[in-house]
Amino acid sequence: MNTSGNYTFREVFTKDSILDFYHLDKEVLPSFWSQESWENLKFDLFHLYGAFETEKLVGFLLCDKEHEKEYVYIHKVVVAFDHRFKKIGSGLLNLALMRVSMTRILGLSLEVSCENEGGIKFYQRLGFKSIGRRESFYSNGEDAYSMVKE
Repeated sequence: MNTSGNYTFREVFTKDSILDFYHLDKEVLPSFWSQESWENLKFDLFHLYGAFETEKLVGFLLCDKEHEKEYVYIHKVVVAFDHRFKKIGSGLLNLALMRVSMTRILGLSLEVSCENEGGIKFYQRLGFKSIGRRESFYSNGEDAYSMVKE
């Protein structure tokens, strides 16, 4: 568990509060996971890191567990609108990087919409580099940049 300012960052291992993750996902992302997808999340396949203000979920990062891959894939980085620009996203990514640094994994990988200028700049500030463009990556037809951080 890590803390930064008023926030606590920790890995979540149970489904006790999984609906909180679903609701935040739905509030923030246009292409959110269904409630059923969240309820069926397999903790043996994913790491789920939460950012909490007191006990209220204000952000999360969902990534693959370290299997025989070069990079751990980040599926989602979500921060509540009223908690943005408070280092929550970078705190979550640092927690994932700390976990990866204890393995033989090279780093983290993700996709970000080519239209998401704020997200692209955020990941670049954290040291992610674009390695290509994926056409029509999202269900709405938007392209995405593939990015990695080693």
